[in-house]
Amino acid sequence: MKRKCDHPNCEKTGEYKAPKDRSLKEYYWFCLNHVREYNKNWNFYAGMSDAEFQKEEEAERLGKRPIWQHARRLTPEDIQNIDDPIALLGRHVIKKTPFKAGSNEEKALAVFEIKWPFSEKELKSKYKEWVKRVHPDMTGGETEEKFKEISEAFSILKKTL
Repeated sequence: MKRKCDHPNCEKTGEYKAPKDRSLKEYYWFCLNHVREYNKNWNFYAGMSDAEFQKEEEAERLGKRPIWQHARRLTPEDIQNIDDPIALLGRHVIKKTPFKAGSNEEKALAVFEIKWPFSEKELKSKYKEWVKRVHPDMTGGETEEKFKEISEAFSILKKTL
């Protein structure tokens, strides 16, 4: 069944649909010449207030998809209050030391006088500081035992990072 063009006084076949309003639920059926004319003059936003237009423009920019509020980023204060015993959030967020009391790791922390958690940069800095103080070449061999202790503590803590 062929439709007649909806333009007044046109006898051609209406093969092309054009929306009657912004709801896009009802359509006119026009011939090619009249659909071109209609589309050239039709303004989807006609009759909208500025606020309605802004809202529509925002929706169009986002593809008219719903938007959900994203989770907020954790602040350093939030992280300090998280108990993360298996370090899912990274080793730097564990508040209490994961080492058993009296373990080699605990003793190594005491040697360097640092607290858990620590960064690799912090550990290397402390190591260099101690090596400069107790290297046997700098002290005439008097601190060889302390130097060995520092070196062993460094290798123990390096494995924990």
